[in-house]
Amino acid sequence: MRIYISPILNFKIDENAKMFNIYDPKDIESLFSPNFLHSAGSLEISRIMNHKVWLVLVEENSESSISQINEHFNNILCLSYWLIKDCACSSPIAFLFDENGTRNDLRDSFYSNSSGKFTSTKFTINELNTAESKFDILTSFLSSGRKESDVSESGNVLGSANLVHYNDFHAINRAVNFITFARSTSFITQKIAWYVVFFESLFGISETESINFKMSYRVAHFLDLPLDDRLGIFDKIKLAYSIRSSFIHGSKLQKKHSQIEFQETISNFLDDLARKIINEIIHNEDRRKLILDPDMLREFFHKKFLE
Repeated sequence: MRIYISPILNFKIDENAKMFNIYDPKDIESLFSPNFLHSAGSLEISRIMNHKVWLVLVEENSESSISQINEHFNNILCLSYWLIKDCACSSPIAFLFDENGTRNDLRDSFYSNSSGKFTSTKFTINELNTAESKFDILTSFLSSGRKESDVSESGNVLGSANLVHYNDFHAINRAVNFITFARSTSFITQKIAWYVVFFESLFGISETESINFKMSYRVAHFLDLPLDDRLGIFDKIKLAYSIRSSFIHGSKLQKKHSQIEFQETISNFLDDLARKIINEIIHNEDRRKLILDPDMLREFFHKKFLE
């Protein structure tokens, strides 16, 4: 039997909750053999002992690599927590150990929240139950957006990026990548830029169109919200696009747009909006079909425009 273990950073849970294979390290300390302690090293053992951990028992004949297992926990399950509420939960290192030794998978995904901070977030039992249901759905349709060979070669959605065949990803998979990029930087200006690319990837804006207006319009109308809410979304997406354009093209931001407090407000808004849109895609099959079919999506917005 092989044991997969990974500490969860910036994460709190009710003390009596043992879900998602989440454990307090003191409850599993007996599993740490001298061989594991020696291979992992004192610094990593300290990291494990100071955080809640994911622990999974893996059959010896399982073909799953440590990178494949870690994909589910570090990428998809952390994304599931984010779909509940803004957070900085991440699991940047994992270990797979057995009697033959220890292997580790070091990641570069130290997620920050929408304010660019690495603060801890506490989850209730009900929230974890909801995250579990989202995790199951995400696992199914994110895996369908790429070839099996990509999974085995790269091991995860984002790692080993040069081995991932970008064109084999469907729109939802690409959008999830961009959200992960946004969450992987604490630099708020860059974070805003990635949120904007997330919206662009979902709503099919071509280079020949008036991008700023059409993207703002489409994002505002995708969710069935009251007029005042749609107007607020429209205005903030236009602001975000202006920040993104200046940043990507290496220009100075407008004085107001350069203020951290202003950017943080925009980033918080975009993060919340992105979360609502992905949740809508997860739980609304009709909306999911729209995103995956560019012609249907275009017709949907044409009808919205003429209403």
